[in-house]
Amino acid sequence: LERALKFVEDSIINVDEVLASMATGKFSVKLPAKRNKVTGKMSSGCYKFSFANWHDETEAYMRSIGNRNED
Repeated sequence: LERALKFVEDSIINVDEVLASMATGKFSVKLPAKRNKVTGKMSSGCYKFSFANWHDETEAYMRSIGNRNED
């Protein structure tokens, strides 16, 4: 959820477009394409959930869960 809100804040996700897609019954979120530095091709893959993109954040979350008290 935090990442989705950050995408809205950074104008990566256009809320008006998402709401319009919901009104038609075909929910979709269009992510912008960015140039891949290695291949030179346009891709929206940098925004997708993957080990390479989210490993540090996921690992920090797992450590946080492990460190909390069971009270």
